[in-house]
Amino acid sequence: MGYLFGPLMFVVPLALGGLIVQLTTRRGRIRVAEDTAGVQHAVWERRHRVWQEAHLCRQCRVAFFPKGSLGPDFPGSPAMEVAQLPGWVTTTAASLTLDAPSPTAPR
Repeated sequence: MGYLFGPLMFVVPLALGGLIVQLTTRRGRIRVAEDTAGVQHAVWERRHRVWQEAHLCRQCRVAFFPKGSLGPDFPGSPAMEVAQLPGWVTTTAASLTLDAPSPTAPR
C-alpha cells in the first residue's frame, strides 16, 4: 500500500502548491500586460497623429510638415526624403505634446 500512495503523497502537494502560486500571480501578470498594451497604444496614437500631418510629394519623392501643422508654435520642417520620414515621425512624436494621451499617463 505504501508503494502505491507514497509517490502520490509527494507529487500531489507539489502540484497543489504550484497551482496556488500560479493562480495568485496570474492577476499581477495580467495587470502588467494590460499596462504595457496601454502604453504601446498611446505611443502608436501619437505617431499616427504626426504621420497624418505629413505632406507627401510623390513626384519629387519628398515629405515635409508645413508651419503650424503639429501645433501653433510648430516651425515646420524642411523637405526630406521619403525614406527618412518614419524615423522623423518617431522622433517628433516622442518630443511633441499632442492631444493624444501621454504614454506615461495613468489610465
